[in-house]
Amino acid sequence: FEAWEIIELSLLKSEYPDKAVGFGICYRSKTGNYIPMVIGINYQLNLEYGVYRQMLFQAVRRGQALGAKKVLFGYGADIEKSKFGTHMIKKSAYIQADDNFAMESLSNYQQVNYEKT
Repeated sequence: FEAWEIIELSLLKSEYPDKAVGFGICYRSKTGNYIPMVIGINYQLNLEYGVYRQMLFQAVRRGQALGAKKVLFGYGADIEKSKFGTHMIKKSAYIQADDNFAMESLSNYQQVNYEKT
C-alpha cells in the first residue's frame, strides 16, 4: 500500500493555537517503510518551541503507529536526528560530466561529509 500523507503541527496552548507551525510530507512505501520527504517549519518559533525536533518526533510516532519497519530520514541535521536513535548509512554518488564547466559548477555545491564515530 503506497500513500502520501501530510503531518501538520500546531501549538494548542500558545498564542498561535489555530496556525500550523510545521508540516511534513511523508511517504508510506509498499515495503513497509515510512519516509518523511519534506519538513517545513516556522523558523521564528523554532527556538522557543522546538518545532523541528517536534516534527521529527511526530514523524517517528506516525511511523510507529503504522507499524513501519523503518523511518527513513534524509540527509542533514545529524545531531537532531541522532537524538531519536538514528544512525548514518554511508552513501556515495559518482558523476561523469561531458564538459569541464559542468564539473566546475558542481564543485560550487560540494558538501563536506565528516566521518561519524
